[in-house]
Amino acid sequence: MPTMSTTPTVLATLNKNVEGTYDLILEGFSPFVDSTSLHVRAGTECKASAILEVSYEAFFDNKTSETTDIDAHRQELVRLDKQLAWLDGRALKLMSQDGQISDLDPLHEFMDFYHTSLQKLHERKSNEGNEIKRLIQRLDRLEEKVTESDFDVLIHGRNEHREMIITVHIDRSNIDVNLEVSYFISNCSCSASYDNTPNVFITSQEQVSTDSNKVLAEDELDTPNIIYVSSTSTETSMLSVTFTIPRRTTIHTDGTPHRVTIGVLDFNSKFIYTIIPKLWIHAYLNVSTINTSNKQLVAGPAASFMNNHFVTHSSIGIICMDGKFDLPLGTDAGIKVDCQPVKTIIDTQGLISKTYFENIRREIRLFNTKPIEVIVCVYDRISLSLDERIKVKLVVPDLRMKEPIPSYYVTLNDVDNLHWKCLVQTGSECQLSLEDTLEWSTDKCIELREESE
Repeated sequence: MPTMSTTPTVLATLNKNVEGTYDLILEGFSPFVDSTSLHVRAGTECKASAILEVSYEAFFDNKTSETTDIDAHRQELVRLDKQLAWLDGRALKLMSQDGQISDLDPLHEFMDFYHTSLQKLHERKSNEGNEIKRLIQRLDRLEEKVTESDFDVLIHGRNEHREMIITVHIDRSNIDVNLEVSYFISNCSCSASYDNTPNVFITSQEQVSTDSNKVLAEDELDTPNIIYVSSTSTETSMLSVTFTIPRRTTIHTDGTPHRVTIGVLDFNSKFIYTIIPKLWIHAYLNVSTINTSNKQLVAGPAASFMNNHFVTHSSIGIICMDGKFDLPLGTDAGIKVDCQPVKTIIDTQGLISKTYFENIRREIRLFNTKPIEVIVCVYDRISLSLDERIKVKLVVPDLRMKEPIPSYYVTLNDVDNLHWKCLVQTGSECQLSLEDTLEWSTDKCIELREESE
């Protein structure tokens, strides 16, 4: 995550009905604010006012609430231990009087009181101990989250508060004084993240304690949908990409990530389903998009949504202009996959030198229950021989056919993987067959194994 610096601007309005001198207090500044860079400027319409003094202060309060609570529970444990010690002392005193007690009723009453009190005190002591453990774990998590500059403050049990005081004199009543406060802040961080929704891709920048950027890119399957917004200028260098937001944006200096929209991009994408029967008989939806904009997209995680519901997490890399990127959307139950049982036929040929033939046939059926036609890619592997004396011949599909089948076409790569690309109409079925033949001599013993690699 890159570290950088920035100069944010804060707008404040002071409205008073009576003339006089007033103090405007701004709180919640980041610990990385450069106090020497503070600058306050009044609006040009505020001629009846004057800025008398600007000061920046940092002070510490008492111990953190977590530390205070831990001390209070520890004191309660001490009081419980004293009560237990008192009960034990009374019990020992009664035991030392053994033989001197003639009436046993008071003794029985004390034993009942002793048993009830011990049970309550031990239960309270256990609760206090669990609460102390919970607070200590919470304090440890806070220590992991704070920055190095705040670590000493947290260890010593004090919170640092930073505030800016602007003293303004107003010469007239019933006027609004507009002030613009700017300062320099360092140690800011920025990272990219993406939200992917059906036909919409959202890109955002998250930035801690300063301005942050977001790029929205809209994606359509057939026809683009254009949304008109304020244009955003982009500068790209060898090491960075800079987005300029054409408007003011409110970013809180509380150390939490913030998102700000800076533009809308119009993309055309393709929805492709992928099926690998040897791994899983489900259709995986993948969105393939080309960055046709004049902006470079930076790398970051992506969250996918479908019909306003979260689907899955993914990520994209650095996407240059005219670059292609894919986003998976998970499985889709609208595409049904039916793998038929494998059919095997064994035959023998030859009178003197016999040769064995084994025919293996597999069949895959695709059903499109969606209201639109879809593109489905199916990958399967023909039988692989590890011995050159065992021959494998592909029978179906026939790759030598010159006339393609209207519903799909098939190719074979260098590692004997078949790739079907099918166009399945809505409410229709597509049937894919794979048939190969093994040939070997009678003096060989072969073993067939199904592997999903």
